Amino acid sequence: MPCVLLAVKMNYVNRLWGVEMSARTSSMVKCDRCRKQEARVYRRLTQQKLCVRCYTDYLHRQVKRNIASLKIKEPRVPIAVPFHPMFPRESILLADIVAEIEERYNNTLQVLVMGESGRNVVRYYLESRDNIIVDSIDPARVPNRMRTLLENPSSLSGAGLITSWRFYRGVLASILSSRAGSVLVLPSCMDFLVLLELSSLLQGRLEGLGEAVESFEHPTAKLTFVNGFYGVPCIETTLVSRLLVGPMDFEYTKPFDPRSVVDRYALYVLEDAARERSYEIIFSTHRLLGYMRGGELGRCRFCGGLASNDTCYWCLKVLGREEKEG
Repeated sequence: MPCVLLAVKMNYVNRLWGVEMSARTSSMVKCDRCRKQEARVYRRLTQQKLCVRCYTDYLHRQVKRNIASLKIKEPRVPIAVPFHPMFPRESILLADIVAEIEERYNNTLQVLVMGESGRNVVRYYLESRDNIIVDSIDPARVPNRMRTLLENPSSLSGAGLITSWRFYRGVLASILSSRAGSVLVLPSCMDFLVLLELSSLLQGRLEGLGEAVESFEHPTAKLTFVNGFYGVPCIETTLVSRLLVGPMDFEYTKPFDPRSVVDRYALYVLEDAARERSYEIIFSTHRLLGYMRGGELGRCRFCGGLASNDTCYWCLKVLGREEKEG
């Protein structure tokens, strides 16, 4: 059963990658794999034209491969997927894929949502999945400063890419800290992760260069993060979301700050790569940044990202120095 759902990327990704195959090729082109259905997705890395079913089969395998990189030996490891306010439709698609994977092992999947509107969206799209438990995030379960921002998510709009991403990851780590050995699968695609690293590099900070990896462990919460769509270009997840999901009545957080010169310049670099249809640039940039990651850096006690102290620059920026000292 093919996974069902996904979304139009954030505003800047929509502008960056919003190209449908039907606008570039004949509607009668057949899928290179099954040779039966109409091809709707073009995988530039392999130069394949695929139908939606064959592409979602590939996406399913990629997510499973990313989770398998953890080499989990216990059959009952708790796995969760957030309904992320920055990526609502991608979260739905990812939850559907992971739920299908876990169903084969008779495991349940926890979907973490923030607010009643998020709960209603998840139930609407995933009601056919019997092995999903929807868990609302109670602000009382997170640190005080995080709680204030969580109750007023609009305050994070324009905070910048890395700040917003790491803040929500810190919130999720706080929620799951009581579930030792949990795995949190995030709805992050490849060029978004590279964009985070490139933006960090342009700020002269090595702390942000640990984002584009398959998985990493939180230093204190006994939690492992998995980038669910690691290795998958955003254009593909965006296109599939447009084909599988209609308009979503959910107001999501817009993390891209047009006033941020650094984020904007990093976006232009990847935008040029997309314009030239050169995904080699995106992946080679990822490899280059990987060489620069500081092995001596530790992990932030809030978000789990690379940090030169016990709290990374971005968590310190959004949470305030008093939270660090607390």
